Amino acid sequence: MSSFGFVVICWLLLFITFNPMVFAMRKILLFTMLFLAIQSGQAQPTPRPGRQKMNTPVLLPKGGSSLSPYGQAVQNRSEDDSILPAGNTNQRKSNASSLTMDEPAPHQLDFTTDATRTPRTVTTKRVESTNINWISIEEAIEKSKTEKRKVVVDVYTDWCGWCKRMDQTTFADPKVVEYVNANYYAVKFNAEQPKDIVYQDKTFKFKKNGSRGYHELAALWLNNRLGYPTVVFLDEDLNVIQPIPGYQTADKFQTILKYFGSDSHKSIPWETYERKSNVENGL
Repeated sequence: MSSFGFVVICWLLLFITFNPMVFAMRKILLFTMLFLAIQSGQAQPTPRPGRQKMNTPVLLPKGGSSLSPYGQAVQNRSEDDSILPAGNTNQRKSNASSLTMDEPAPHQLDFTTDATRTPRTVTTKRVESTNINWISIEEAIEKSKTEKRKVVVDVYTDWCGWCKRMDQTTFADPKVVEYVNANYYAVKFNAEQPKDIVYQDKTFKFKKNGSRGYHELAALWLNNRLGYPTVVFLDEDLNVIQPIPGYQTADKFQTILKYFGSDSHKSIPWETYERKSNVENGL
């Protein structure tokens, strides 16, 4: 029982007594009660375990950090704290009074090497191009005057999807590239180009046809069957051997190149040559 409660009980017991001395005691107890009441109002209540939430301060790192819902310190992003593009060093601007997010903590391993911290010059071995040496039909005509070769012509258009596919696959195959560059003049010919071309003493022009058109030389090589892509083989005198329409895989196109390049087309049927070639190559 508190002191205030004890005084209240004593005052109540003396209240029922009408003795003058007791009356004086009641006054003293009354003043005592008022004094204790004032003291109890200023005193802090005694906290009980398990009922009061402790507002424990959280120590956060410098630099404007905040606390995430999971209790982990999260660095607020500033204007200088931007994501760096690939290839640059993984370091951000830092101030002397704050830690950056990229700076490893004492208990972490730093996987940053000297090569990423300080740019250095790297020398690489030059690799020769493995592309087909494409030329124009005019250049092929001029070259044929001094060195006779067969000519392989890729007839294409800018809107032809399979033409682009053949450029990316078949014409990029190392074996195809090697054989073409060693045995042929390779010509790229746009079947819708507007340029006049002189071929075998005749001038061929672009012909408008609807919203598009075609080049007369392409129509000659393709026997007026305009389909793309089409690969046309010319002999050493620039005469047409045969047009091969449609997309060709690298393996099959290599066989076709050797078929015409070795003059096998003059004595061996294509089916026989292809079958023999497939057996030799394990296809």
